[in-house]
Amino acid sequence: MGAGDNDVMLPIQLSGFVGRELELGELADLLRATRLLTLTGTGGVGKTRLALEFSSRCLDRFPDGASFVSLAAIRDPSLVLPAIAQALGIPPAGPRAPLERLVDHLRDRTSLLLLDNFEQVIDAASAIADLLAACPDLRVVITSRERLRLRGEQVYPVKPLSLGAAEGLLTEPGELASRAPLPEAVHLFVERARSRCPDFRLTPQNAASVLGICRRVDGLPLAIELATARLGVLSPQALLLYLDRQPSLLTDGARDLPDRQRTLADTLAWSYQLLAESERRLFRELSVFAGGCTLEAI
Repeated sequence: MGAGDNDVMLPIQLSGFVGRELELGELADLLRATRLLTLTGTGGVGKTRLALEFSSRCLDRFPDGASFVSLAAIRDPSLVLPAIAQALGIPPAGPRAPLERLVDHLRDRTSLLLLDNFEQVIDAASAIADLLAACPDLRVVITSRERLRLRGEQVYPVKPLSLGAAEGLLTEPGELASRAPLPEAVHLFVERARSRCPDFRLTPQNAASVLGICRRVDGLPLAIELATARLGVLSPQALLLYLDRQPSLLTDGARDLPDRQRTLADTLAWSYQLLAESERRLFRELSVFAGGCTLEAI
């Protein structure tokens, strides 16, 4: 396929992308040096959104297009390759194996494949390795809460949004540092708050509370978006007070989000349920520590 006939099947985002310019640049450089790039990180940290933004900015490198495949609904690793084939519009071909059909389709193409939510089908990692080995111009970007542990895999841990410092946001009590760029977490809060309350403004009266909310949720983008959903009822000052007393207040995510992302508790439960029983037991035992611990303490 020529550059003018490329197939781009990346979801169109309805909300603006905030921050992450450093990460976008680093990811662009990494994809020049690797063919398998895995974005890891905790639930709600924004792996999918970052991967989509990054992939959309790299389209000029892939004359044969880019495709997005959500694996969130799949728990059987053997269904990963058929799901990719279906997303690419490859028709079933009798008894031919999914890998063979995918290789025939992708072998001579310079294309990008974005696989989302790989953590629950991690045993399909070897199939991705086989696909890459047979398709020399294919690049694969994966989002997963754990790495695939494949040779040639480049892992990129996605961190929460930057929080900045109060002195960087407020020059003096009651005065905003208007010329200073907002910390990424605060910027996202303001943008999402305005989408719900068009007259919302960051003011000397609410700036400290907004920053406090962003710190309270550790700069997690999903948690910030869930928090701003409450602004029609609570002021930032009241919301911060409630979060200190009742963290479970972060519910009522957008209806077009997956169920596991409509509350912060569901996002954490999703990760927990993916663990083996021995891993769950370890987490329960480690819960006695607050703020991290040393290997000796463990």
